[in-house]
Amino acid sequence: MPCRKGLNLHFQTYILIVTFRGRRMLYMEMERILVPDSMQETLWRLEEVRQGFRSKTPTDVKEALDWILTRQGLERSYHNLFAPTSGDISQGLQLLTGERYTSRNALTRHVLGEEALRTVIAWGLRSSPSTREAMKGFNYVLEKGGSTGRYCCYTCRCGNITK
Repeated sequence: MPCRKGLNLHFQTYILIVTFRGRRMLYMEMERILVPDSMQETLWRLEEVRQGFRSKTPTDVKEALDWILTRQGLERSYHNLFAPTSGDISQGLQLLTGERYTSRNALTRHVLGEEALRTVIAWGLRSSPSTREAMKGFNYVLEKGGSTGRYCCYTCRCGNITK
């Protein structure tokens, strides 16, 4: 049964990732959550804390979340979302599944901006002024993409939109 085999493979991959991260736990505990040169890495580390793979003090978490909130609406933000760093732009985006998108400026800004918005909401910061402003930008992106069927760089699009 192909479905069952696929599910088992996915489950084994997930276990391997957790096991790998588990072996690095002592090293991970020494690392700061905030990586000022990379929003992508900071978001990843915050998610590790939220999911229980990394333990950190509330002060460390607050430092990283406050930094993300200060990036809302900066020069490289995608429609007033949270701006990635210049390092994120130059290195491109790597998805959790391993795909890399290098030299895709709009895609990197779009995906990291939305992921930062998801992160601050997941950490209970929905009422923050920065989050509310980013939500306005996100709603604009949804409305624009919903009406045209296309987003930042045509990688993301709606299927069969007719006007």
